[in-house]
Amino acid sequence: MITVTMVTTTIRATGPSTGSNRDGGGGEGFAAGFFYGLLAGEPEEEALKLRWAHGALLTTFPGDTTMATLDQVRAFAKGASARIQR
Repeated sequence: MITVTMVTTTIRATGPSTGSNRDGGGGEGFAAGFFYGLLAGEPEEEALKLRWAHGALLTTFPGDTTMATLDQVRAFAKGASARIQR
């Protein structure tokens, strides 16, 4: 469970596992997904879901650079599989 408190609002979201044991780069991916959601005008709860989805998907790619598309991140945030056809 991830909890983020923003001024007077607390938002919580849970997400599925990617099955990846690698954690390198996940923090940057979390931040990128969250800031993208906020800057794109998404509701805070959706921005939080994009945060964990992008951070988790990033760990399934080699290196510390994401190759996930926005559509893949959004699908994973909605509960789709982390198994992306590459």
